[in-house]
Amino acid sequence: MCLYGVATELRRGDERKLRGALRFFTPLLWEEGLERPLVDALRRAARLGVAHAAEAFAEVEAHGAASRVVRAVVRDLAAQQLEELERFSRVPKGAPWLN
Repeated sequence: MCLYGVATELRRGDERKLRGALRFFTPLLWEEGLERPLVDALRRAARLGVAHAAEAFAEVEAHGAASRVVRAVVRDLAAQQLEELERFSRVPKGAPWLN
């Protein structure tokens, strides 16, 4: 539901409210399990030499859920969820693969 809260503001297009939703929901998502996979992915990317990964990893290590990197990841995840919801809403009722 946290991502849905961010996705809702993303859909509405009010950047100020979106930033507020990100400030509110990002720490909740971080505590609910985003931290470990994100830190692991950044560590792996930095080890592989992916551009800017070391800097992103350092920022996340220093600031945790308050990091710009983490908020950007949450925003991207919410955008992906919004795309999936919109794609699902275009599925015709009674589609055979829904039965």
